[in-house]
Formats: sequence, C-alpha cells, structure tokens
Amino acid sequence: MRIQILLWLVTFVTLGLSGCETTGNPKDGGIFWSREKNDARLAEFSRQAMDVQAEAERMQEKSQQLDFQLRNTEEELAAIKARFQHLLTETARLREKLTALESEYRKKSTHKQRLQADYDDLTDKFQQMGDIVLRDPSESEPMVQRIEALNKSYQQAILLLLE
Repeated sequence: MRIQILLWLVTFVTLGLSGCETTGNPKDGGIFWSREKNDARLAEFSRQAMDVQAEAERMQEKSQQLDFQLRNTEEELAAIKARFQHLLTETARLREKLTALESEYRKKSTHKQRLQADYDDLTDKFQQMGDIVLRDPSESEPMVQRIEALNKSYQQAILLLLE
C-alpha cells in the first residue's frame, strides 16, 4: 500500500509538473525556465528597441527639417518686414510730397486767379487807354511804357507758374 501511495503520488506530481508552463522570463512566475522562450523574449526586446531607435531617428530628422523651415520662414519674415518698413517710409515721403504739391498748386491757382483778374483789369485799362490815345496822342508814350512794364511783369509771373 505504501508503494501504491507512492506511485500515485509520483503520478500526480509528474502530471502536475508536466502541466506547468515553461517561461523565458523568471519574473513571469513559471516553474521551468526555457532558453528558447528567453531567446524569443530577448529578440522581441531587441526588435522593439530597434523600432524605438528608428522612430527616434525619424523624429530627429523631422526636427531638423522643421528647424530648417523655421529658419527659412524667419528669414522670409525679416525680409517682408524690411520691405514693409521701406514701403511705410516711402508712403510717408510720398504723402509729404503730395501735401506740398497740393499746397503749391493752391498757391499757383490763387496766383493764376489773381493774374486772370489783373489781365481782365489790364484789358479794360487798355481799352480806356486806347480811347485816351485816340483823343490825345501826347498821352500815348507814358501809357505805352506802363503797358510794356505790365507785360514784362506778367511774362515773369507766367514763367513762375510754368516751373
């Protein structure tokens, strides 16, 4: 009977041990260690490490590309800012010139109106002088001199307007 119990015990232990899982990682809690499973586990770790390394390299390359794009964009932005500043300066200069030209035009326009009024007045005076000369020829020489002086001053004023 002892032998029989011992046989039964050996049978149960053998069956129990044959049902135990082997492991490649002693931390998994398996009773038996397997070199094949350990090699497979290490190969998987190595593959994962290579995948992580490849991803890190891709990210590094992408980072370098983005840095290059950033530098180019910053250079383009600086050029655009410089051009914009130049245009603002040019616009201010042109605005000042336009204001000065408008002022000068108003002055010339006012001067032209005065000349036109003087011309109209002179035409009236010529008519009056013509009437006087026809009545008294001795008065004609001083009047001719005044007319020549007025003509000369009007010629100078017209030349100033044309400048």
